Amino acid sequence: MEGLKFVERGPKLPFELITSQEEGQIIFLCGAGVSMGPPLWLPGFKQLVINTYNELGEDYMLHPAEREGMDCEDRFLAPDRTLNALFRRLKPQRDRVMDALRTSLATNHQGTRFHENLLKLSRGVNGDIRLITTNFDTLFERSWFHYTGEELESHAVSGMPNPGAFDWRGVFHLHGRLADDTLQAVSESQLVLTSAEFGDAYLRTGWASRYLYDLLRHTNVVIVGYSLNDPPLRYLIDALDADRDRFEFKNLYAIAPIQNDDAAETEAIWAARGATPLLYDPVNPKDGSKNDHTPLRHTVEAWANYADDPTGWSRAKIESSFHKSFNDIDDQEWSEINWILGRQDSGRVLEEANPTSRWIPKLLERNSLRRRELSLGRWISRRLDDRDMMDTVLVNKAALTPDACRQIEWTILREPRMLSPTRRAFWLGLIDSSPSDIHGLAEASYRARRLLTVASDRGYFARKAVSDWFRPALKLDRKFRSGARKGRTLTDLAAVEFEAEAEQSDAKAVLQQWPAKQDANLLLQLAGDLSAVLSQRIELNPSPISSVFEMPSIADHPQNRYRHSFAPLIRLIADLAERLARSDPKLVREVAGRWRDSPHELERRMWLHSLRFSCFSGMAVGQAVIAMSDHDFWFVSYQREFSQLLIARWSDVPHEDRMAIEARLVKGPTS
Repeated sequence: MEGLKFVERGPKLPFELITSQEEGQIIFLCGAGVSMGPPLWLPGFKQLVINTYNELGEDYMLHPAEREGMDCEDRFLAPDRTLNALFRRLKPQRDRVMDALRTSLATNHQGTRFHENLLKLSRGVNGDIRLITTNFDTLFERSWFHYTGEELESHAVSGMPNPGAFDWRGVFHLHGRLADDTLQAVSESQLVLTSAEFGDAYLRTGWASRYLYDLLRHTNVVIVGYSLNDPPLRYLIDALDADRDRFEFKNLYAIAPIQNDDAAETEAIWAARGATPLLYDPVNPKDGSKNDHTPLRHTVEAWANYADDPTGWSRAKIESSFHKSFNDIDDQEWSEINWILGRQDSGRVLEEANPTSRWIPKLLERNSLRRRELSLGRWISRRLDDRDMMDTVLVNKAALTPDACRQIEWTILREPRMLSPTRRAFWLGLIDSSPSDIHGLAEASYRARRLLTVASDRGYFARKAVSDWFRPALKLDRKFRSGARKGRTLTDLAAVEFEAEAEQSDAKAVLQQWPAKQDANLLLQLAGDLSAVLSQRIELNPSPISSVFEMPSIADHPQNRYRHSFAPLIRLIADLAERLARSDPKLVREVAGRWRDSPHELERRMWLHSLRFSCFSGMAVGQAVIAMSDHDFWFVSYQREFSQLLIARWSDVPHEDRMAIEARLVKGPTS
């Protein structure tokens, strides 16, 4: 069984139990053992009977019916039967017997941290404290009031709220409660003391049995403060065991001492009774005494400290381990490390612990042993400028999970100046080349905007971010009319559309921040994107709508507003080409030549628009218009760009070419 072992000689608490406590899914069921020993020294059930007899001046050895339950081996003890016989014999003096019992349980102690810690651990989902005890004393209520100044609700016997009810909170005295003058509204209740009263509670009316059924069906139960031979425990266990096969119970755990120095036997007996045994060693190695329960108290204290701040405890534990060499970590410690790093807060724990990168391969080796995939992103993000971390991740690319890539990218984009351009390029390149199936990384617009804020970075990653932002992506929508029912083509089944994340106004923002000396590379990148997406669209939809509906005008125009497919990309390309025409006219003419020879309407319209730029002479414009095919010359989709070209450049075209163009206009189309 894997779990946390808070202290030496203490019980190992299963990881699922620790998690259940954090989720408010456990309740403690406490016996007399939690109040026995220092500093309280309250009696167990057997000693309570002995003290009562001494207080009364009676001797059970003189009465066979009373002697039977006490003068025997521990496993046959039945002090409840002895008390039953005593009450029968002294029936007229019942009040005197009860006074003796009260005296035997009296204490002036205000409570202990042990009781308070048990209460802190026994919380529900909503944070309400609820703890069950078979003890008659009110030390749980006293302890809470003493250390917090708050009074807990106290309930007893059949008047207790049902498990899971809206008012199910406080301390529940299953076998009754004595009055406590130091607390308000804590009066004495009916007590379950004698075998007859146990029989009524668990058999005749069965209210206690039903309560336990409901309890274990509702939540996990942790037994503490009982030994194997405690008479109340026998009633509890027998009540639960009777219907274990008929009801779907939660887990039942027993934190108990090893008995007779035989852990295997103790474990087997508890398991046979339906409980998962969590055993601690009661033998004190210093003096050899066999009744040392400090491992239990220290375990509960450490567990309560953990529950107060699981992340802080985990961080301290991890930091302690990370300062060791690999060979000094035993299997138990590796088990605890794996569990901590499989929790939801593991990313934060690793970030705050911030070990050296040498731990990455060791942690990845044990990834399959955790409940969740190792979350390394926040830790790596703290060491982005660490050359050792770079080398380690290059060799251990399994560390680049989608979550890690997302975290690294967000860190870089939030503070792009935190790294040099070279190291920023390293990490962004590593993310982009990662084999992981990465979805949901930073939106292209955010990535582009953040990178554009770094004046020194207008290279590959900035261009790629702008490209991703403006490049239209395929989008399939439901058609108003389904087309051919057999679905021979994709367009029969869905509306094939392309949409970009960018708006047209974003094009101006990019140009304002993009340095002119980098225009050429960006233009080539974006022009290639436009050509590739247009070819993809033709493949998916061989008969697209007219380009005029997608982009009424290549030049900026109010009618282009609210166009989200190719319009933002074309706006950016057109304005970028116009700016570049002054500094690199040769490149713009080369790109425009590709548009001229393109089979796509939008690119041929881009060519007509580019002829307006200063990099084309009047003669080149005239010759280009004259060389247009009759189809292109008169094609309606080109008329906006064609008319704007003639208006803008007519005076620059040589007289002979103008005459030829005029003659062609007068003649009209040939067919």
